[in-house]
Amino acid sequence: MSRAFGGPSTNDTITFSPGNAPPDQGPITFASLVKAPSGFGWIASGNNGTSANWAFGLDASAWFAWNDFTSGRAQIITTSHWAWVVCTKTSGSTIPRWHLRDVTSAGSWDHTNATGGTVADNTGTITNVLVGNFGGGGAANAWQGSIAAIAAWDSVLTDLQVEGACTLSAADLLSGGGAAAAKWMVRFNQASTGTSVSDDTGGGGNQSAISGTTVDVDEPPGWSYSLTSSFVARQPLTLRQAVKRAATF
Repeated sequence: MSRAFGGPSTNDTITFSPGNAPPDQGPITFASLVKAPSGFGWIASGNNGTSANWAFGLDASAWFAWNDFTSGRAQIITTSHWAWVVCTKTSGSTIPRWHLRDVTSAGSWDHTNATGGTVADNTGTITNVLVGNFGGGGAANAWQGSIAAIAAWDSVLTDLQVEGACTLSAADLLSGGGAAAAKWMVRFNQASTGTSVSDDTGGGGNQSAISGTTVDVDEPPGWSYSLTSSFVARQPLTLRQAVKRAATF
């Protein structure tokens, strides 16, 4: 199951303590496994009390990072399909890079820079991470879809590292596919909205408040919420074992 956010009818949000979440929109990698809506809405934001230091969302035709309200990255995900929506941005006034993959249709990855101008960072210390909107945003700005998981790094993952982290396994997301462990990560597989959501990194970025949301029985195809890797460590063979095994071939 996943979590549905009801914008623009209601301002459904979940607030988290910042923990070790990225303090600014550069360097940053923001990864989300979401069901794409047809309208406008912010997936999540890191807020400094008066405005967002970082945020990522969709309008009717393009994906945008906070402070990027020009051309953004054209929407290529089919409405109501599950998709990886990932944005990376280096520090300073730079162009965000979007990494999109339609999971429902088993499509290939698309790695493309936003087509607008450079995007500046914000200032101030974040006091919370808000999933479903940006701090101070109303229902019209709220996310209009479901979310299975979100992770964030205070570094920029390469295209190949994004693909390694954003698979069909939550364990890969947490570990960054072996590249770099996430700084903040949450999964929305709770059977009840009354169950608090914890920061999977153990960094303290746990749920502190909730307004609305509903449980969605729909799941991303093939997605596993398990944080246990399927990799099984094996002891190296002794010389005698290696010789014996080679003799059987």
